[in-house]
Amino acid sequence: MIEQVEELQEAIKGKDLELAKKLQAKEEEEKNLAEFIAGAEESIAQEEKILSELRPQVPPELLSLYEKLKKSLGELVVVELRDGVCTGCQMELPAEEIDRITGNPDKIWHCTHCRRILVQES
Repeated sequence: MIEQVEELQEAIKGKDLELAKKLQAKEEEEKNLAEFIAGAEESIAQEEKILSELRPQVPPELLSLYEKLKKSLGELVVVELRDGVCTGCQMELPAEEIDRITGNPDKIWHCTHCRRILVQES
């Protein structure tokens, strides 16, 4: 009977040690998560500051178009036209359309397939 009690006490000590290690790991994970969140919030604040500085430089009609497309398309609104392919939908544009885009780079062009705003590869 005493042997069983001693065995159980040893098992409890082992479980207590295991619990302490898991609690320490949990605290470390919580600390890492808090640091990550703080860093993300700082990055967001910096991006919002840059956005607020740049927004007045964008013509209102272009900003309105961007916001409208963002609602329907999601986050990816402005994409690159690379080798005649829209990098938003991965569809190839007709050759005539590519000629018009490359011939008039100052105009706002849309992909004929997905309607995203196209910019030419640099």
